[in-house]
Amino acid sequence: MAPTLPNSPKSARPSSAHTNVSGKPTKSKVTKSYRDDENKELSRLRDQHSKEIARLLEQQEQQDRQISNLRSEHASETANRISIHNAKLAKWEAYGAKKVNENNKLKCVVHEQAEDLKRAEDELDVQRSAQTCRVCLSAPRDCIFLGCGHLVCCRVCVARLPYERRGEGLPPRSGYKECPVCRKWSRQRKVFVS
Repeated sequence: MAPTLPNSPKSARPSSAHTNVSGKPTKSKVTKSYRDDENKELSRLRDQHSKEIARLLEQQEQQDRQISNLRSEHASETANRISIHNAKLAKWEAYGAKKVNENNKLKCVVHEQAEDLKRAEDELDVQRSAQTCRVCLSAPRDCIFLGCGHLVCCRVCVARLPYERRGEGLPPRSGYKECPVCRKWSRQRKVFVS
């Protein structure tokens, strides 16, 4: 084979379009295959990326569903607790209202009994004052003046009353004493009250 000279015409070179003088692929072939490899790698990365995005979106949807379920469970649990609380509150309010009504009734009963007791004490005081001596205000009345009919003194106070004086030099009339109410002179007798 004849050696080729460096200044030889192009036709003398081998006729391969994609190879150079040394038989290696030309730059255009390398770039084309490199681009093909890059395109394949990019499409593989795009597929992998889109799969990852799809997986993340699905995971996000699952989390959203879980959050939604938890929210609905929490809402139903909260509503249940609120209804139980409201039922207890209504029960306690009814119990409180019942107790208030009972307390008001008891207050009315106590007030009525206090008024009855006061009336009874007043009546007892009236009866005691009607039955106590008007002179000493402590002993019961047990002596009646026969002339006027007044029952106002006890036997001790009647004994302290002066006898009737008939005049100067005459002895007092035995048994005649002055009634402390009407000042009439009369005899008196002990009365037995049961």
